[in-house]
Amino acid sequence: MQNEANGNANTSYRYSILCISGHYFGVEVSHVREVLLLPKYTRVPNVDSVLIRGLFNLRGQIHSLVDISTFVNLPPKKIEQTDFVVVMENQDLSVGVVVDKVHDVLPIENNKIEIPTREMPLNLINYTHGYYDDAVLGRIFLLDLGVIFKSKELARYSY
Repeated sequence: MQNEANGNANTSYRYSILCISGHYFGVEVSHVREVLLLPKYTRVPNVDSVLIRGLFNLRGQIHSLVDISTFVNLPPKKIEQTDFVVVMENQDLSVGVVVDKVHDVLPIENNKIEIPTREMPLNLINYTHGYYDDAVLGRIFLLDLGVIFKSKELARYSY
């Protein structure tokens, strides 16, 4: 079933396509502030180290380094020096999400977005607003940053 509830069916949005553990995820480019190579970061005691990997300084602003793997039904990501950080914003919250790579920016039409199905893992249903089947990359899950950023897991660490 196709999702036309998000506005005009012919409307197209641009998504940054991220790769995490061999799976592709899309984030609307309006939420992506910048992409950078994995910066030096400091681990933080007494926090969920699977979710919050640490803190990093970006031009004088401190950001949390977040691994969203558990939100999307993947095992915790093994951080590599070749990883990237995508600084994402949603309303007044800004975090750095660690990813394997940023693949591309794709325009995706609303009428090509499929709604989540019961066959998908519950975490994917809860934290995505749909998926898009790309001819080259395969299935791309479109992340719902509003839900992820308001989740109880992240909310307890917001400052």
